[in-house]
Amino acid sequence: MTVSSSKTTSFSGALVNFLVISIGAIGIGWATTASVIAQTADRSAIVPNLQMNILTGGDNLRDGSVAYAEIRLRNGTVLPKVNMNGGRGFGDNSNNLFSLNLPTGTTLGDLDAATVTLSHDGAARRWPDGYDNWNVDAVNITTPRVCSGNVAVAGIPANPWVRFTGGKTFKNLTFSVPPSARSSTATTLNLKIVTGRDDLRDGSVAYMEIRLRNGRMLPKINLNNGVGWGGNSTRTVSLSLPTGTRLGD
Repeated sequence: MTVSSSKTTSFSGALVNFLVISIGAIGIGWATTASVIAQTADRSAIVPNLQMNILTGGDNLRDGSVAYAEIRLRNGTVLPKVNMNGGRGFGDNSNNLFSLNLPTGTTLGDLDAATVTLSHDGAARRWPDGYDNWNVDAVNITTPRVCSGNVAVAGIPANPWVRFTGGKTFKNLTFSVPPSARSSTATTLNLKIVTGRDDLRDGSVAYMEIRLRNGRMLPKINLNNGVGWGGNSTRTVSLSLPTGTRLGD
């Protein structure tokens, strides 16, 4: 049996308000979710939380030690300190992702020049352990994709960025919000598709069609060329845009 299905998704948030995408498939049933990332920054956009990714370097965070994050907004409001790991250790050379909630109504502009303080309590919890040192090689903080286009507000790569010891227990990082980029030229879009438990079988075809804000329809694109996508798999496809296309388009 052949099943034909299609899904049209419009992105109408303050930061992603420029295109409609149609995803269609001809073949068997297929369970999928898709997301499009547009890196633009409307300072009035509401930001409900921040995503913090911490890269631990060659000296781990031991079980029992605690990592904290504390945010000070641009207006001076200090948010409650967050225990990020609950005493769970971070292994050597590991990535650890956290979500930091923001007060209702916080905008992207409120984060410009705000700071986050990363602190560490590595006091020994058992004998004969000494103080637990911890290397943080990089920190990256972004807004959630659903509201703000995955805008990076802070990111420091280093080797390490900071080494926490008994004599160095905290480090500040200042946020910087990029200016609005709606007039910036966009050459491609990256489409991330996550297939669920029901795969896309070999021979079936998934299509993509983009309608710009002015109503112009771009040519339909064959995303997989008949190659199947396994259950619970992720595919990223790059979509070329016409010369001169702006993010605001």
